Amino acid sequence: MTENSTTVELPDDPLASDLVVACEEAWRTIQSHHPELPPVVMLLGTGVERGRLVKLGHWLGGRWLADGDVRGEVLLAGEALHLKPEDVFEVLLHEAAHGINAARGVKDTSRGGRYHNARFKKTAIEVGLDVEQADPYGFAKTSVQPETADRYATEIGRLAGAMRIARRIPQSALGTETTAEGTETGGQVGGEPGESDRQKVRTAECGCGRRMRMAPTVFALGPVTCGTCGSDFVIDRDAQRSGTSPNGSQATRDN
Repeated sequence: MTENSTTVELPDDPLASDLVVACEEAWRTIQSHHPELPPVVMLLGTGVERGRLVKLGHWLGGRWLADGDVRGEVLLAGEALHLKPEDVFEVLLHEAAHGINAARGVKDTSRGGRYHNARFKKTAIEVGLDVEQADPYGFAKTSVQPETADRYATEIGRLAGAMRIARRIPQSALGTETTAEGTETGGQVGGEPGESDRQKVRTAECGCGRRMRMAPTVFALGPVTCGTCGSDFVIDRDAQRSGTSPNGSQATRDN
C-alpha cells in the first residue's frame, strides 16, 4: 500500500440478529411502562400462510422455556419490515396488549384469535394505541398515538437503524386483508413484483451513495432512511433534486 492510498471502510452487513436485539430492547422498555407485560422470546418469521400474506405479527402464550420458566412468543413478520419504523413498533405494542391480557387471564380474541373484542381495545388503548373497528375482525386495527411515538422515540429510532432487511413479498401473496392469529395490525404492506414485473424494480440511493433495489409499490409505503448518513433513500435522486418524478411529472408528497 502506498502512502497516498486510502482505506475504504465498507458498511457492516445487515443482520437479522441486530433487528431481533432492537425488538427485544423495545419490549423491555414497554415492560418498564407496563410491569404486567411478561418476557417473551422474540422471533423473525413470515406472515405468509398457504400462499397468502395474512399477518404482520403474532402473540402465542407458553411456547418456550427459558431457564425453566415458561415464556410466550412474539413473532414479527419479515414482510412488515417494508413499513415505517413507527408502524413496526405498532406491531410490537399490539402484541404487548395481547401479552398483558394473557397475564391478566383476559380473553381478548375469538374465532381462532382473529376477532378482537372490547377487552382487547381497552388494553390496546392502555399501552398507547389508537383502535378502530375493522370488520369482520372487531377492534383489530391499531395505530400508534402521537404521544406514544414520542415516549418511545428512542426505541423506534433503534428499530429504524436495524431495519436494513425485509422479507420479499410475492405479488400472489397479497390479499385484501392482512390479519393474524391474535393480531391484526394497522399498517398495509406493499408487494414485491413477480417475475413478469421484475423490470419495475428500481435502484434507490441515499445521500452518502449507498444503494438498494426495491419495487415502487414498496418504496411508496414511506421513507426508507439510511442508518449511516440519516437521509432517505430516493429512486432517481437526480430527478428528485430537480423537483420532478422519475417519469418527468412534478414531484409531490401526500400529507
